[in-house]
Amino acid sequence: MANEVQLDNGALTKLFEGNDLYMVKEGNAADELHVEGSNANGVVIVYNSTEIMGQEDREQLNKILAALKLDPAAVGMVNIANVAPPVFTSIVKHLNCKYMLVFGATPVELGMLVAAKRYVELPIQGVQVLFSDSIELLRQDAKRKRYLWDCLQITFGLK
Repeated sequence: MANEVQLDNGALTKLFEGNDLYMVKEGNAADELHVEGSNANGVVIVYNSTEIMGQEDREQLNKILAALKLDPAAVGMVNIANVAPPVFTSIVKHLNCKYMLVFGATPVELGMLVAAKRYVELPIQGVQVLFSDSIELLRQDAKRKRYLWDCLQITFGLK
């Protein structure tokens, strides 16, 4: 395996001159995607955090899922902090989801080349994607929580 010095002086540097090269961490292949929950209902919750989801955030998420009449155990949850690119494609292929609720992460962090607004449903590759603020922000701001709820009602046909 080439080290950084070899890359600086080698043909790869000249070939990709002017472009950024990234080294992908080993052991983060798509087949090693860590999913919490069964994803039995085709709904995936995606978030980006260096820590596991805290109790307050879990309680808030469970309230949202209960309002949607979704069993939290039947929902798949993925922390994208350690998922190798392409994140969105890996999740969709691995989980075959119909809905993806993204809390606090951006399209760029998911490896998506789209312009997406928060609280606006975005259909991509057969998946209804909804970007939202982080669960922590939602707990603190009733207005943002209302935006999310209005959009979720439309997305899940409750309105």
